[in-house]
Amino acid sequence: MLELRTLLDWSFTKTSLDLMQWLQTNQYHSDLHIAQVGNWAYYNDREVGEQTGKIEKCLCGGCLSTIILFFLVGPFLLFSNAGVLADFNDVSEATFSFDFAINKTLTEKSFNFVPYVLYQNKYPMI
Repeated sequence: MLELRTLLDWSFTKTSLDLMQWLQTNQYHSDLHIAQVGNWAYYNDREVGEQTGKIEKCLCGGCLSTIILFFLVGPFLLFSNAGVLADFNDVSEATFSFDFAINKTLTEKSFNFVPYVLYQNKYPMI
């Protein structure tokens, strides 16, 4: 309904905006109206321009910052070599091979493949 109303308003109003700009302007108006109506109780409790108290800033900002940092940095510290759960992992051997198989006969329906090794490494990099 909002888009239909916007289209009708644009059709019968003298404006230099095209339809997309008019829709965007109406979206801004709608978002501001929703914010004003949704926060009516908040506006009744505080004066416009009133500063936020230091206790509220410390409690909300400090706690939220600590929680966010815990979830961002915590896993790195927990699962690193400095963490409590991790033990140092000495790599003693590693293997890697990459190969493909080519069918020797294309006319027969046999599954006798001959492997051709392209790359193989059995020594871990130090």
